[in-house]
Amino acid sequence: MKKILVSLVAMMFLVSGSAFAIAIDGGTYGGTDVGGVDTLLASTELSNSGQQTETDWVNSIIDPET
Repeated sequence: MKKILVSLVAMMFLVSGSAFAIAIDGGTYGGTDVGGVDTLLASTELSNSGQQTETDWVNSIIDPET
């Protein structure tokens, strides 16, 4: 059983891929232009927009009994 478990763990490491991040800052190498990746199409302010509305929503997700 231990041999099977060790084999499965080893296979997970061999099969797993790598993840890379895109730097957005303007650091030493000039940064990365990500403007084409995510384009804001529109925005608005609704009648119920505001800090308290967002706080209430987050609290309802964290603690649904409130």
